[in-house]
Amino acid sequence: MAEIYFTKDHEWIKVEDNIGVVGITAYASEQLGDIVFVELPEEGITAEIGKDIAVVESVKAAADVYAPKPLSLVFEDAIGSQWTPSPISTVENRDHVIIIDNTGTYCLRVGADIKGSLGAAEVASIKDGTGTYGDALRSMFQVLDMNISTLADNNLSGTFTIHPELASYYAADADGTNLTIRDKSSYYQPEQSTSAYLVFTITNTQSSLNTIKASSRYVYSSNTGDYAIDNSWQDHWVKLNTDMTVTLTATESEATEWTFADATGLIDVSTDQGSDFNPGSTTWQSNSFAAYPTNNNGEISAWDYDNSGLKTNQFNVEGLAKKYLKINGKWQDHILLSCINDKHC
Repeated sequence: MAEIYFTKDHEWIKVEDNIGVVGITAYASEQLGDIVFVELPEEGITAEIGKDIAVVESVKAAADVYAPKPLSLVFEDAIGSQWTPSPISTVENRDHVIIIDNTGTYCLRVGADIKGSLGAAEVASIKDGTGTYGDALRSMFQVLDMNISTLADNNLSGTFTIHPELASYYAADADGTNLTIRDKSSYYQPEQSTSAYLVFTITNTQSSLNTIKASSRYVYSSNTGDYAIDNSWQDHWVKLNTDMTVTLTATESEATEWTFADATGLIDVSTDQGSDFNPGSTTWQSNSFAAYPTNNNGEISAWDYDNSGLKTNQFNVEGLAKKYLKINGKWQDHILLSCINDKHC
């Protein structure tokens, strides 16, 4: 699948099979007007990021075309600014956090592939700005209340699932005594050999220190297409070992105490007005919850295409997106239709 990257100067590059096609955006084209001349780079040159590689001239102006920088290289850039952890006294639903051990030396961090064993890394490089954006983002997590996470109801439970910032569909789980990251709810989740996640209780011990208890576990069943509680699960606590591995212990006294630091002070991923992800200060728009479809008995169910008015010669079935939408706790297929009768449409 082709990937498209954009620069701040209204250029783009489409990469497919290691071949990049460079162009300018529609906005840039409109601003330039009629193009009268294009100077292309010589074949075989090595392009440097941010350096001009071509020239586009129009009746209005001449503009250089710069080599773009993909996100993978942005991840390698140093943060360049210092960060002082600001502890969160009470962890709440949707908090973006960096989870630091009680010595202030190490923080939880996912690997480059995100999925797999959850480890720890020194937090110093993030604090002094010499670490990379990749280091920072792999150290950031979001906590979601169990009830919000499952859409069970609108009443918060005070127990949380923990999700890596770089992959919100993933969540922390147990792999034996190891703490790991699994795909919890993406389209590809059912393809895993094991799909499960842990629910944590975060208990304040003193000041801003907390223990993290895995109080329950949910396991996916391909038969029901939903998660069900693992009744064999017993309480375990998150523990940081001397080799910087992160495991689960059944002995509470062995649990590590952790500080949950506000990650938005490092990289503001919130959508609050004026944040990095909402620079235009767009106000929050609330919408009423859409009702699930029901059958003739008033029970929540997926819409029945075979018995619907759309199964006529007025529409063509173009495709089927398997397990596209989750309704009443079960993944349902999504039928793609095209209208072949303009009058009917």
